[in-house]
Amino acid sequence: MASEQVGVHVDHWPDRCDGCGAALPRIAAGAPARRQVHDLPDPPPLAVTEHRAQAVCCPGCRTRTRAAFPAAVAGPVQFGPRLEAWVAYLRYAQHLPTARLRDLLRELHGVSLSTGTVETLCRRAVARQAARASQLRAQALALPVACMDETGLRVAGAMRWLHVSCDDRFTHYRLGARSAIWAEYTGIAVHDRLASYWTRLSDETAHGVCNAHLLRNLEEIVELEKAPDGWAAAMQTLLREARDTAVHWCNTTGGPVPEPVRRQTAAAWDALLAPVLDHYESLPPPACGRHRGHNLALALWTLRDACLLFLADPRVPFTNNLAEQALRMAKLQMKISGGFRTPAGAERFARMRGLIETARKQGHNLLDLLRLDPEAPVPWLDPVPP
Repeated sequence: MASEQVGVHVDHWPDRCDGCGAALPRIAAGAPARRQVHDLPDPPPLAVTEHRAQAVCCPGCRTRTRAAFPAAVAGPVQFGPRLEAWVAYLRYAQHLPTARLRDLLRELHGVSLSTGTVETLCRRAVARQAARASQLRAQALALPVACMDETGLRVAGAMRWLHVSCDDRFTHYRLGARSAIWAEYTGIAVHDRLASYWTRLSDETAHGVCNAHLLRNLEEIVELEKAPDGWAAAMQTLLREARDTAVHWCNTTGGPVPEPVRRQTAAAWDALLAPVLDHYESLPPPACGRHRGHNLALALWTLRDACLLFLADPRVPFTNNLAEQALRMAKLQMKISGGFRTPAGAERFARMRGLIETARKQGHNLLDLLRLDPEAPVPWLDPVPP
């Protein structure tokens, strides 16, 4: 750490000479040796600011006039924006349940909050971010390429679905039915083949398939059919080789895989799947539906261009792992609390998690965001790239 950042200096002086044992004066004989101890300061106690509205009597008409309190000071006793920001940070960023949150603030700062006060502060913090959450939603819908996924949440005793749309700089969540995906989105959606993405997204939307899901599906077929050298294993190899090819060309030229190479990969894809489909169609059908391997082979045949879109467009990721990662904190919240008691509480969680994830991805301080005045611009919310 630079010397100007050191807050406390403690000088240690020798008492006697190592040579003759004489007493030594405290006069430095050169630069000191230095060692630093980095530690946290003692937590500060609650700071109380008292606003006093003075009254003044007019010397002319003798009217007595009292000053107005600031708009933000609305009650006789209230908690300020820094405490509000800390409560929201602990609840939505660190996922502390109310009891542990209250214990932490009491032990560190001597602040005694009731359960109702914690909820009130959380609602106030979310309300302060309402305009920014709307801005983030618009930015997420304008992303040229978005990873999408969904997960179930227990809300007021019923199943709701948390949907996410994100890339490496933005994350936005919303609650709805499982089929209530991002119908307004018109860019390139990378997803896990859920039927709603194909039927409810705009006709202008292009589709990329998460190939990590496909690799897992193929591994299931390898294990189910006990065929480590079968078609599913060969398709896994083809997908991985295509991924490595895309990485090579992106690192080499920064652009897509050349069209002749893409045509070659597509031809290998079709050549691998055609006899597989013939084989499944020659088998006696199962009691219900099709064989699992047959279903997957049909999906791969039909969705070839979506599966290989990452070859043609270097912006398209091989997987939608960004979306899966974005949902992990929601699953953690479910493990901690078991669910949300009200739809409003779940909505607040979704709104704040989007802002928190976006701030983290862009390397900005979460507490700075939570303390910002609602009317202040958000310089860290970068514009959507072209």
